[in-house]
Amino acid sequence: MERTNGRLICVVGPTCTGKGRTAVDLAMLLGGPGAAAIVSCDSAKVYRGMNVGTGKIPVAARRDIEWFMLDVADPMETYSAGRYSAEAAEAIGDIWASGRTPILAGGTGLYFRALADGICDAPPGDPATRRELLARADAGADLHTELTAVDPVAAGKLEPADTKRIVRALEVYLATGVPLSEHQEITEPAVRPKDLFVFGLDMEKDALAKRIEERTTRIVEAGLEDEVRALLDAGAGPASPALQAIGYRQTVGYINGEYGPEEWKRLINRDTRRFAKRQRTWWRADERVEWLDATAGPETNAIVILETVTV
Repeated sequence: MERTNGRLICVVGPTCTGKGRTAVDLAMLLGGPGAAAIVSCDSAKVYRGMNVGTGKIPVAARRDIEWFMLDVADPMETYSAGRYSAEAAEAIGDIWASGRTPILAGGTGLYFRALADGICDAPPGDPATRRELLARADAGADLHTELTAVDPVAAGKLEPADTKRIVRALEVYLATGVPLSEHQEITEPAVRPKDLFVFGLDMEKDALAKRIEERTTRIVEAGLEDEVRALLDAGAGPASPALQAIGYRQTVGYINGEYGPEEWKRLINRDTRRFAKRQRTWWRADERVEWLDATAGPETNAIVILETVTV
């Protein structure tokens, strides 16, 4: 349901830049728990039982500020951008209705765009159709040519070797009779704030790499292995969506004996740095983002944001 109301302040950017703590400080500057609430925008933090590896701010450090969109999904289920946009929009609407200011905090760009810009109205995946298409691809079928025949626009954007996305496009066409490219033209924002403010936190590459290394050490020492073992014991498998998150899939490999402790930490560091690079590229392409130096610290950046949104 579309929500139209007041302002929405967003704190976005690459991992390890202090987005959550900046949001907490900003909420306090706005007047505290009675004046603001935070909506997480993180594709890993939606899962229950994933606290250490995702860097969720401990309850004691939230300073009584209410958070939404944390712990809303089971680690064994797939959580989509479409579901996020609907549920986050409802949370933002509730915050507006309570007279508070919503602060969106997180780095999952797809979730943000689904919420603020809309997402294609394509149907959910069909496992049976997908299995059939993948089996045909493995048998040598030229799925890219088949896609070109029914959706040349989508096919023109994909390399012939990009089997995953080709299968998805064919799957949509087979399910609806409408090309995926046409579905992608049907987009509506889930929320329409009166004023949208988007602030990005970032820092120099080497400084961020150091933060990432420190974070890896911290989450390993805080019990990442135990957290992943608990998820596995609860029924999550190595292929569960939640365990594909960075830090988690590497820990599954470590638990399974695929590599030792030093390689485990090295892989988390490497993959987190690569992830941060992709996030930076995504967010830098959004002209709405006003960039701030994350090394200034959450409190200082919260003050800068407050001064900007109250001008």
